[in-house]
Order: sequence, then structure tokens, then C-alpha cells
Amino acid sequence: MNGLRGLASLETRYAAAHPTNGFTCDFVLLKTEVPPSRDHTHEGFLFSDSFEGYKFSLTGCEADSEGVIVRYKATAVPVLPGKTGIRAFCTDQTGELRFGVNEFPETCRPL
Repeated sequence: MNGLRGLASLETRYAAAHPTNGFTCDFVLLKTEVPPSRDHTHEGFLFSDSFEGYKFSLTGCEADSEGVIVRYKATAVPVLPGKTGIRAFCTDQTGELRFGVNEFPETCRPL
């Protein structure tokens, strides 16, 4: 899923640009990492509740002892299960893309 790969890439860029903050669970902050000359084809989730039939979310931001966010979880679930998709997709700070055996992100496992 290109949207989730794009989200992981933006998170990595954001964390590198903001080393005292780390990752973020705020889509608004990730918008700053989209290059101005780039077409937003794969970042539609930043500008809308849903994109390509999936709803994207960022959760699980956890900070280390210094207050730097070192963990996050990004999910993409079908807006209309069975119609816009049959699987949930997930990634986290590792950048590894995983899928759920159904539309529930809790069941995500490696692709």
C-alpha cells in the first residue's frame, strides 16, 4: 500500500528533521515534510479523512526518558470493509509494512 509507505517515509523525514521531538502522531505536522514540488498522489491521507478507500490513523506515540517520540503505529483500514478493501495495513517506526487478516489492524502481521 503506497499511502502507508508514504506515511512511514514522512515519519522518518519528520524524526530526522526534529531530533528533539522524534516521530509524531499528528498528520498536520507531517504535512511539513512533503516536498513542495512533489505531487501529493501518495499523501492524500494528509488532506482528507480517507484516501484510496482507506482511513489512515496514527496512534501509539511513545516517548523515551528524554521525551523524544521513539515509537508510533500507523494503520490504514477499509472505509467500507469488503468494498473498499478486505485487509487492514499497518506499519510502525521500523517501516515494515504488515497486513491484517481482516479489516482489523490489531491482527497485523508481516507481509
